Amino acid sequence: MVLWRSHLQVLDLPCCWSHRLWRPTTDVHAIVLCNAAELVGGTMTDVSVPAGARWIPKGMTVAYLAKAKTDLTAVADGSGIDWTTAGDKIVPIEVFDTDGKKVFSAEITMNVKLAA
Repeated sequence: MVLWRSHLQVLDLPCCWSHRLWRPTTDVHAIVLCNAAELVGGTMTDVSVPAGARWIPKGMTVAYLAKAKTDLTAVADGSGIDWTTAGDKIVPIEVFDTDGKKVFSAEITMNVKLAA
């Protein structure tokens, strides 16, 4: 299930969703976590920038904090970002397991260009 509104994006990933990308030890592959971060960060950015603005990701820094072995929830919260100005915006993303433990975090640099 994907929920979004301006400045907040949440993605729930059932463990069966990424079954083919799981390692034999049943933990979630790192690329799945990065893809989830890009999906929630990009969708949240898209609904947060002003009408007519364009954006593109420039880079991503990630931290793998613990093995992810359960269903996951990825959250991008851009409520502290000034979306009314152009330039680089650092979008924070956190991924939690079903116990509420943070297993992954990322910061994606989004370059925003406002409409002329």
